[in-house]
Amino acid sequence: MNKRVIAFVLIGTIALIIGSFYCQKIVLPNADLGRHLKNGELFSEFGRIISTNFYSYTEPEFDTPNHHWGSGVVFYHIERLFGFKGLSIFFIFINVLAWLFCFLAAKEKSNYWIPLILSVTVLPLLSYRIEIRPESFSYFFIGLNLWLLALFQNGKISFSKLIVILLINQLIWVNLHVLFAFGFLITGFLLVNEFFNKGENFKKYLYLTISQIIISLINPSFVNGLIEPFIIFKEYGYMVAENQSVFFMQDRYPKEPIYVIFEICIAISVLISLFHIKKLGFKDIGSKIAFLVISLLAFKTIRSIQLWSYFFLFFVSGQLYILITPKHTKKMWIAAVIIFIAIGISYKMIDSPYIPKRNLKESMASIGLYKNTHESAKFFKNSGISGRIFNNYDIGGYLIYHLFPKNKVFVDNRPEAYSVDFFKDIYEPMQSDESFWDSISTQYNFNSIFFYRHDNTEHAQPFLIRRIQDPEWIPVFVDGFNIILVKNNDQNKRIIEKYALPEEMFKVVPGS
Repeated sequence: MNKRVIAFVLIGTIALIIGSFYCQKIVLPNADLGRHLKNGELFSEFGRIISTNFYSYTEPEFDTPNHHWGSGVVFYHIERLFGFKGLSIFFIFINVLAWLFCFLAAKEKSNYWIPLILSVTVLPLLSYRIEIRPESFSYFFIGLNLWLLALFQNGKISFSKLIVILLINQLIWVNLHVLFAFGFLITGFLLVNEFFNKGENFKKYLYLTISQIIISLINPSFVNGLIEPFIIFKEYGYMVAENQSVFFMQDRYPKEPIYVIFEICIAISVLISLFHIKKLGFKDIGSKIAFLVISLLAFKTIRSIQLWSYFFLFFVSGQLYILITPKHTKKMWIAAVIIFIAIGISYKMIDSPYIPKRNLKESMASIGLYKNTHESAKFFKNSGISGRIFNNYDIGGYLIYHLFPKNKVFVDNRPEAYSVDFFKDIYEPMQSDESFWDSISTQYNFNSIFFYRHDNTEHAQPFLIRRIQDPEWIPVFVDGFNIILVKNNDQNKRIIEKYALPEEMFKVVPGS
């Protein structure tokens, strides 16, 4: 078989594997997606871009930059036209394209075989975050920009075409996701390379970088929107798992393999970089600085691990190609085939959440929403429950999607949209201190509690147990995702008589 045909088969195989990772049911009750869809609806119907804590009654005027408003518009229209299954398919397509563009960029720096082998190495990292999020647009544009820049460096595209496409990309990107800054950071690091190597493209990269920065000002927050990527990791009152460091999460979840895989890949990249420096010195100092910064970011916040994997594929492929002799490079297709066979055997033998084992029919059945996802919201609206809701952090986006504007939320899953004092002095203490709960409950006059049952924070489950045992609160709905309780008062008398759940439905397992 022709080696090029083998390469295409392997490329297609990786694309299918990556796509199968993203064939996951949408858990809407604890996802951000509901809020994104509501953002898209408000813009599409009223032309409104939310810039304050608009959905909450606790801190409604708290300013918060909406750096992903455009993603909500895209998600909203896809969901309206094709439903949640169509949204899942679109999300799969975007992520596969992100990898493909990055692969093509790496191929321009090396050959088919090196990025193929490295893609297999980082497969679990490439699909680390499988929830439908705006950040996938950033992965798409990072891959596309890297490919276009690599084509320009190899003389396959003119600078005039490059700058037009990259500026259009940047204008769209800045309104889709906060990682738009990587658009001008990538060209900026190439600019550093040209400066130290006295390259002939220095002025072109300088013009391109400045143009990308200027066009990034075309966003709803203008200058504040431009600088948001550089200040987004500020102090939050709520501990967000995805913003924690690798070492923190590894200590908390010692059996989680993803962090070990990441550390092994980091070690590989460090060794290759050291050999590369020994052979060529600091010829591509800008690229090395860029990869170092992204590696530190991935160690600092686990949400950046997937982002890092794309740059690993691009940078390490180029370095490895220079280090491997032409004789060995020509034989790498044999190594690629052997590795794929080994991976195929491993997929059948190893039980791991990072290894897809579905056939096509099963994969297509694993998209869209989980069955009965909307049931709790339907019950809330049909039963006639009114008044203010107390809800937990996880379920905020779900409630915004289903109940806004009739009902606003107490809190939602945007830590940047609430003050540090709100989380530290109100939200967390009210779930652990009963007297404080009584005080806050009276202050806000809660009439119902709408809670995501699988909240894993240390205070959530004890709080739920106390509320279920509290005669002041009556559970009236529960399913696999959520639980609803109403205040035991005259206002809810009819609802309680009709829907109150028996005590024997709720059991506390010792040690849980």
